[in-house]
Amino acid sequence: MLRKKILNWLIALSIVTLVGCGEDSSSNGDSNKAPIVDAGNDVSTILNQSVTIVGTVTSESPISSYRWEKGDDTLGTETSITYTPTELGVDTLTFIATDAEGKSGRDEVEVRVKEKGTIDLPSTSKLMYKTDSELIKNSVHNLSFGYYQDKGSQRWYISPINFHNKVDVYSLMAFKNNRNGWGTVGKDVASFNLSNEMVSIDNIEDNHNHTYYDIGWGEVNTDPIIQSDIEKIRNSTVSVKWWFFQASNTSWYIINKNGDTYKFSSKRKNGVLNYNWIKIDMGDAKPNFFIEDGIKKVKFKSSSSNINPSEPNWDSGFYHHEKDSNGKYMKGYWYRGYAPKRFYDYSKGEYSELAKCEKTGVEALGNCTWYAKSRARELGGTIPYSTWGDAKSFDEYARNQGYTVDKNPVVGDIAQHKVGEFGHVAVVEKVNNNGTIVISESSYAPCSTSWNFLHRIRTVKISEFENYIHVK
Repeated sequence: MLRKKILNWLIALSIVTLVGCGEDSSSNGDSNKAPIVDAGNDVSTILNQSVTIVGTVTSESPISSYRWEKGDDTLGTETSITYTPTELGVDTLTFIATDAEGKSGRDEVEVRVKEKGTIDLPSTSKLMYKTDSELIKNSVHNLSFGYYQDKGSQRWYISPINFHNKVDVYSLMAFKNNRNGWGTVGKDVASFNLSNEMVSIDNIEDNHNHTYYDIGWGEVNTDPIIQSDIEKIRNSTVSVKWWFFQASNTSWYIINKNGDTYKFSSKRKNGVLNYNWIKIDMGDAKPNFFIEDGIKKVKFKSSSSNINPSEPNWDSGFYHHEKDSNGKYMKGYWYRGYAPKRFYDYSKGEYSELAKCEKTGVEALGNCTWYAKSRARELGGTIPYSTWGDAKSFDEYARNQGYTVDKNPVVGDIAQHKVGEFGHVAVVEKVNNNGTIVISESSYAPCSTSWNFLHRIRTVKISEFENYIHVK
């Protein structure tokens, strides 16, 4: 199953480096050519609203028949058709013209169906797809393949991503007849370090007979370049340049660590199959890469999305993880691992008393690490329940678990600084346009008159915090 998936994807992936056009029909030796058919430009319409599509044909012989098809259904037998979509999405219609000699030409047109009041969808491959960006930004995507070069940046290689086992290495070979060759350089020789986005290649034995299995062509080939590819990549560790994922619309996308995102596309025009990578406009959204259950994933978040900071839902399981005998969440309980108000002492095998200031007896009202992780989850973040230690160690734990940590705040991020003995963390609630952010926070300081609080919201400069941990 994995081999088949790799085969299907590598055929498409060939276009990352080579944008190719290949004839998809061949001449039968007769003097007259097949009709040249044009189904027109792709169009957009509204659900249940009819659209008229007009096809054109150029032919050296008289045309004996026209036909419009959608899948296995015939929709019309004239050069034009009136089409009424009944479902949202993209419908592909095929226009076929057959001449008196029985030669046929065909072309496809896409009908993009939207709801009333939504934005018109672009129809040319050089434009950016609004719907793709929305689809991508609203989902978590599993990364399937890593694409990388040798240290001399001379050749391209690809490997399927596997967190636990070693995987095969394939190199980009010749492109012909609408298909790219992918030569097997080595089997079970590549290991991914998904946290730092590197791939390490073991020693690969020489292949002096230059015979290899081409997974793109599905056949055994011979080419001296395969030995050169082995020599360039073996016993090396290189960075992954691009990652690939398949979205819920079954389309494939390519993304780098900067968030540049492209969609793989193909369109048949006048008998020629054109491949292309279409750049997707992600706006101000930035990618958050992370590792979950041994799978490297990505989710986009808008850096300027503004929400109205709200009072946390203190009764939810985000903040209270222990339930009483009636199944209700226990108020005032802070889960172990967050310097809690009431916590389980493993050394004693029992719960501790409430945390208080020894001098004054004032009870501790809050805790920044407990609150930050809980609030981030409430805003849609995915964070492990295991402890990340004191606030000052959050960035280290986050990086080790594959989270992106940088200086650019995004709504829902955990903001961190390392001032003082333990540091401090808060949650980004809003990003302003003047270099400030709105944060919410909690504090564990029972002996302080100003920093002993359960919850507060304030506006601070972005520079007040050292790191911003993107927790999806």
